[in-house]
Amino acid sequence: MNPEMITGVPERRCAELAGRSDADIGGELLGRLAVHSAVDHDTLARWADSALTFGRELAATANGNPDLDVTERTGGVEPGRRILLAEYRSRPAGVVVYTDAVERAESLIDEVGWREWYPAGSVRAAAVAHETAHQLLHGPAATRLRRRVGKVALRLGSWTVHAHVVGAPELAAHGFAAAAAGLARTPVLLTAALGELAAALRHPAERDV
Repeated sequence: MNPEMITGVPERRCAELAGRSDADIGGELLGRLAVHSAVDHDTLARWADSALTFGRELAATANGNPDLDVTERTGGVEPGRRILLAEYRSRPAGVVVYTDAVERAESLIDEVGWREWYPAGSVRAAAVAHETAHQLLHGPAATRLRRRVGKVALRLGSWTVHAHVVGAPELAAHGFAAAAAGLARTPVLLTAALGELAAALRHPAERDV
Protein backbone atom coordinates (compact mmCIF):
# COMPACT_ATOMS: atom_id res chain seq x y z
CA MET A 1 0.00 0.00 0.00
CA ASN A 2 1.28 3.47 -0.83
CA PRO A 3 1.79 5.29 2.50
CA GLU A 4 0.96 8.60 0.83
CA MET A 5 -2.63 7.40 0.53
CA ILE A 6 -3.13 7.51 4.28
CA THR A 7 -0.51 9.92 5.61
CA GLY A 8 -1.79 12.04 8.48
CA VAL A 9 -5.08 10.22 9.10
CA PRO A 10 -5.85 10.43 12.84
CA GLU A 11 -6.37 6.74 13.59
CA ARG A 12 -7.87 7.45 17.00
CA ARG A 13 -10.41 9.81 15.43
CA CYS A 14 -11.44 7.15 12.90
CA ALA A 15 -11.90 4.64 15.72
CA GLU A 16 -14.04 7.15 17.59
CA LEU A 17 -16.16 7.77 14.50
CA ALA A 18 -16.65 4.03 13.94
CA GLY A 19 -18.08 3.66 17.42
CA ARG A 20 -20.85 6.17 16.79
CA SER A 21 -24.11 5.77 14.89
CA ASP A 22 -24.45 7.17 11.38
CA ALA A 23 -27.25 9.44 12.62
CA ASP A 24 -24.99 10.87 15.32
CA ILE A 25 -22.21 11.52 12.80
CA GLY A 26 -24.74 12.96 10.38
CA GLY A 27 -25.94 15.33 13.09
CA GLU A 28 -22.37 16.47 13.62
CA LEU A 29 -21.94 17.10 9.89
CA LEU A 30 -25.16 19.16 9.86
CA GLY A 31 -23.90 21.09 12.86
CA ARG A 32 -20.85 22.25 10.93
CA LEU A 33 -23.14 24.24 8.62
CA ALA A 34 -23.49 27.83 9.77
CA VAL A 35 -27.25 27.77 9.22
CA HIS A 36 -27.59 25.15 11.98
CA SER A 37 -25.21 26.76 14.48
CA ALA A 38 -27.99 27.42 17.01
CA VAL A 39 -29.59 23.95 16.75
CA ASP A 40 -28.81 21.41 19.49
CA HIS A 41 -27.06 18.17 18.56
CA ASP A 42 -29.97 15.90 19.54
CA THR A 43 -32.25 17.71 17.11
CA LEU A 44 -29.63 17.57 14.37
CA ALA A 45 -29.09 13.84 14.94
CA ARG A 46 -32.84 13.27 14.76
CA TRP A 47 -33.04 15.15 11.47
CA ALA A 48 -30.08 13.15 10.16
CA ASP A 49 -31.65 9.85 11.16
CA SER A 50 -34.91 10.77 9.43
CA ALA A 51 -33.10 11.81 6.25
CA LEU A 52 -30.96 8.65 6.16
CA THR A 53 -34.04 6.47 6.66
CA PHE A 54 -35.91 8.34 3.93
CA GLY A 55 -33.03 7.73 1.53
CA ARG A 56 -33.01 3.99 2.24
CA GLU A 57 -36.74 3.83 1.63
CA LEU A 58 -36.43 5.83 -1.57
CA ALA A 59 -33.91 3.29 -2.89
CA ALA A 60 -36.33 0.46 -2.12
CA THR A 61 -39.35 2.10 -3.73
CA ALA A 62 -37.94 4.16 -6.61
CA ASN A 63 -39.19 2.92 -9.97
CA GLY A 64 -37.16 3.39 -13.10
CA ASN A 65 -33.98 4.88 -11.65
CA PRO A 66 -32.47 7.35 -14.14
CA ASP A 67 -29.94 5.90 -16.53
CA LEU A 68 -27.09 8.35 -16.08
CA ASP A 69 -23.94 8.52 -18.14
CA VAL A 70 -20.92 7.86 -15.89
CA THR A 71 -17.52 9.28 -16.75
CA GLU A 72 -14.25 9.03 -14.85
CA ARG A 73 -11.49 11.54 -14.29
CA THR A 74 -9.03 12.69 -11.66
CA GLY A 75 -9.21 15.90 -9.66
CA GLY A 76 -11.33 14.86 -6.69
CA VAL A 77 -8.62 15.34 -4.06
CA GLU A 78 -8.16 18.89 -2.80
CA PRO A 79 -5.56 18.75 0.02
CA GLY A 80 -6.59 20.69 3.08
CA ARG A 81 -10.13 21.10 1.77
CA ARG A 82 -12.03 18.02 0.62
CA ILE A 83 -12.00 14.65 -1.09
CA LEU A 84 -14.83 14.49 -3.63
CA LEU A 85 -15.76 11.00 -4.82
CA ALA A 86 -18.28 12.00 -7.48
CA GLU A 87 -20.64 14.72 -8.55
CA TYR A 88 -23.89 14.99 -10.49
CA ARG A 89 -24.07 17.22 -13.54
CA SER A 90 -27.41 18.11 -15.03
CA ARG A 91 -26.46 19.20 -18.57
CA PRO A 92 -26.22 16.62 -19.88
CA ALA A 93 -27.42 14.46 -17.02
CA GLY A 94 -24.54 12.36 -15.80
CA VAL A 95 -22.18 11.47 -12.98
CA VAL A 96 -18.47 12.23 -12.83
CA VAL A 97 -16.48 9.77 -10.70
CA TYR A 98 -13.12 11.00 -9.45
CA THR A 99 -10.83 8.00 -9.55
CA ASP A 100 -8.07 9.54 -7.41
CA ALA A 101 -10.58 10.18 -4.61
CA VAL A 102 -12.04 6.68 -4.89
CA GLU A 103 -8.54 5.19 -4.62
CA ARG A 104 -7.83 7.21 -1.49
CA ALA A 105 -11.12 6.12 0.04
CA GLU A 106 -10.40 2.47 -0.70
CA SER A 107 -6.95 2.78 0.87
CA LEU A 108 -8.39 4.45 3.96
CA ILE A 109 -10.94 1.64 4.35
CA ASP A 110 -8.15 -0.94 4.26
CA GLU A 111 -6.03 1.03 6.72
CA VAL A 112 -8.73 1.38 9.37
CA GLY A 113 -10.23 -2.10 8.84
CA TRP A 114 -13.67 -1.14 7.56
CA ARG A 115 -13.91 -3.73 4.76
CA GLU A 116 -16.79 -5.48 6.49
CA TRP A 117 -18.81 -2.31 6.07
CA TYR A 118 -17.45 -1.22 2.68
CA PRO A 119 -16.51 -4.21 0.45
CA ALA A 120 -13.91 -3.77 -2.26
CA GLY A 121 -15.36 -1.80 -5.17
CA SER A 122 -18.32 -0.51 -3.17
CA VAL A 123 -17.00 3.05 -2.92
CA ARG A 124 -17.48 3.70 -6.62
CA ALA A 125 -20.89 2.00 -6.67
CA ALA A 126 -22.07 3.98 -3.66
CA ALA A 127 -20.75 7.24 -5.13
CA VAL A 128 -22.71 6.72 -8.35
CA ALA A 129 -25.83 5.75 -6.40
CA HIS A 130 -25.43 8.82 -4.21
CA GLU A 131 -25.42 11.14 -7.21
CA THR A 132 -28.34 9.24 -8.75
CA ALA A 133 -30.30 9.98 -5.58
CA HIS A 134 -29.76 13.69 -6.04
CA GLN A 135 -31.59 13.54 -9.36
CA LEU A 136 -34.47 11.74 -7.66
CA LEU A 137 -34.68 14.12 -4.70
CA HIS A 138 -36.71 16.77 -6.50
CA GLY A 139 -40.41 17.58 -6.73
CA PRO A 140 -42.63 15.22 -4.71
CA ALA A 141 -39.63 13.43 -3.20
CA ALA A 142 -38.25 16.71 -1.87
CA THR A 143 -41.62 17.51 -0.30
CA ARG A 144 -41.78 14.07 1.32
CA LEU A 145 -38.26 14.49 2.64
CA ARG A 146 -39.14 17.81 4.28
CA ARG A 147 -42.14 16.20 5.96
CA ARG A 148 -40.08 13.24 7.13
CA VAL A 149 -37.35 15.39 8.65
CA GLY A 150 -40.08 17.35 10.38
CA LYS A 151 -38.70 20.85 10.84
CA VAL A 152 -41.72 23.15 11.09
CA ALA A 153 -41.62 26.52 9.35
CA LEU A 154 -45.21 27.53 10.09
CA ARG A 155 -48.14 26.02 11.95
CA LEU A 156 -51.68 27.41 11.90
CA GLY A 157 -54.13 25.09 13.62
CA SER A 158 -54.01 21.79 11.73
CA TRP A 159 -52.12 23.35 8.85
CA THR A 160 -48.34 22.80 8.93
CA VAL A 161 -45.63 23.97 6.56
CA HIS A 162 -42.38 22.03 6.81
CA ALA A 163 -39.08 23.79 6.26
CA HIS A 164 -36.21 22.69 4.09
CA VAL A 165 -33.30 21.50 6.22
CA VAL A 166 -29.99 22.37 4.59
CA GLY A 167 -27.92 19.20 4.29
CA ALA A 168 -30.87 16.82 4.58
CA PRO A 169 -30.86 15.87 0.86
CA GLU A 170 -27.16 15.02 1.15
CA LEU A 171 -27.87 12.67 4.06
CA ALA A 172 -30.84 11.17 2.24
CA ALA A 173 -28.52 10.47 -0.70
CA HIS A 174 -26.16 8.70 1.71
CA GLY A 175 -29.02 6.52 2.89
CA PHE A 176 -30.01 5.82 -0.71
CA ALA A 177 -26.42 4.88 -1.59
CA ALA A 178 -26.14 2.46 1.33
CA ALA A 179 -29.31 0.64 0.30
CA ALA A 180 -28.48 0.65 -3.41
CA ALA A 181 -24.93 -0.63 -2.88
CA GLY A 182 -25.87 -3.08 -0.11
CA LEU A 183 -23.63 -1.48 2.51
CA ALA A 184 -23.73 -2.40 6.18
CA ARG A 185 -23.18 1.26 7.09
CA THR A 186 -24.03 4.36 5.15
CA PRO A 187 -21.27 6.43 3.52
CA VAL A 188 -21.73 9.03 6.28
CA LEU A 189 -19.01 7.35 8.33
CA LEU A 190 -16.66 7.26 5.34
CA THR A 191 -17.48 10.89 4.49
CA ALA A 192 -16.49 12.01 7.98
CA ALA A 193 -13.26 10.01 7.84
CA LEU A 194 -12.41 11.41 4.40
CA GLY A 195 -12.94 14.88 5.82
CA GLU A 196 -10.29 14.09 8.43
CA LEU A 197 -7.99 12.82 5.68
CA ALA A 198 -8.51 15.88 3.48
CA ALA A 199 -7.68 18.18 6.39
CA ALA A 200 -4.51 16.20 7.13
CA LEU A 201 -3.23 16.15 3.54
CA ARG A 202 -1.03 18.96 2.35
CA HIS A 203 0.56 19.87 -0.94
CA PRO A 204 4.29 18.97 -0.95
CA ALA A 205 5.25 22.64 -0.72
CA GLU A 206 3.17 23.05 2.44
CA ARG A 207 4.77 20.19 4.36
CA ASP A 208 7.35 20.77 7.04
CA VAL A 209 10.91 20.36 5.82
